[in-house]
Amino acid sequence: MLKMKKLLAAAIVLGTLASGSAYAAGVMPVDRTVAVANNDIILESELAKAVVNLKRNLQKTGQEIPPEDVIRKSALERLIVNSLIMQIAEQNGITMTDSDIDRAISHMAALNRTTVPAMLAQAAREGFSEAEYRNEVKENIIIGEVTRNQVRSRINISDQEVEQLALMLKDNAAAMNSYHLGLIFIKLDPDATPAQTDAANRKVKQIKDELARGKVFANVAARFSDAPTGVNGGDLGTIPESQLPPHIADAVREHKKGDIVGPVRTDQGLSIIKIYDMGGMSPEPVEQVKVKHILLRTSIIFDDKAAEAKLAALRASIVNGDKSFDDVARSNSEDYSNSFNGGLMDWMNPEVFDPAFRDAIAALKPREISKPFKSSFGWHLAELVGRKVDRDSLEAYKVKAREILFNRTIAEESERWQREIRDTSYVKIYE
Repeated sequence: MLKMKKLLAAAIVLGTLASGSAYAAGVMPVDRTVAVANNDIILESELAKAVVNLKRNLQKTGQEIPPEDVIRKSALERLIVNSLIMQIAEQNGITMTDSDIDRAISHMAALNRTTVPAMLAQAAREGFSEAEYRNEVKENIIIGEVTRNQVRSRINISDQEVEQLALMLKDNAAAMNSYHLGLIFIKLDPDATPAQTDAANRKVKQIKDELARGKVFANVAARFSDAPTGVNGGDLGTIPESQLPPHIADAVREHKKGDIVGPVRTDQGLSIIKIYDMGGMSPEPVEQVKVKHILLRTSIIFDDKAAEAKLAALRASIVNGDKSFDDVARSNSEDYSNSFNGGLMDWMNPEVFDPAFRDAIAALKPREISKPFKSSFGWHLAELVGRKVDRDSLEAYKVKAREILFNRTIAEESERWQREIRDTSYVKIYE
């Protein structure tokens, strides 16, 4: 489907060559395929736009623009990976309706303390039509959702890990360290050949030699780093120590501002780290919600329309007082981890939920029951039992600890998963 749509778009562009006005203007609006990613194609026009957007983002952060070939390669790799993820979404029926996109944009505007018209106006100034901006939002959300769903099953966080980190956070809440870091990552697989290992080590030596001669870290990262952050100068931003991958946290802990650390070896490769800044970070209040829900999963014979209709009927029976939410959940919910308990989940930070579930809960008042809505797991009815902001209890710190451990792991696992689908997919580049 993706490939057919793009082939049609390319054909339309090529068809304009027959237009007398095109010839009169001396314009040859030819589009061409620059890459194939499984069942999709990447067009020159898409790549050109991605390059412009990437340069604009770098200019916004005041970074030096890398050479054109570096920008182009990075933009193309991102388009390829995004295409592969969108194909997975299509295969699994994950999509967004116009109403879903409207809600997402409104949510973004609220988070940024602005209005939807102001956001659209800013997008227009950056060269996006409203349709292009809406599609960008849609793709970003779907890519994030698919990645989280694929990676979530890889992450196993034990109760013991959560409790240990929660106690540490509670005992050291006033003096949590944070680091502003830069990263240059050189990929080196565990089963690399001696020749590959030698090439990686020579690359590391060249990097360290250039840094020793005073070259700007961000510029060196843009040239050499294999991580997606390379094109942004390797800037990781400011991160609490508790959210750093363990090998990076261990490497920087005994160093000071301005130091360059590494290379640090992991099973993925070699990391060279620059400490731009370090300091304390006060903990934020922990929002928690307690929710009941009913989950219905769809299939070939039980589609979205049927699931929504069944949940609407179940909701009516609950609202009319014919049945209790708990009884309906026990009899109907397909989330067997909590259906026996009336669909009740313990206090949780809403940010750990699927985005569609999180946004639906955010709109509810205590004891209010949602209308049927769809997430990546299926169709839901949800009842908000309660909402609180907790700062000091160990349970509050457990919620925060679980979130930190999840976020610490998901970034690495997401990057690893994306590299895996890139390496195991059919990709041909016409450059």
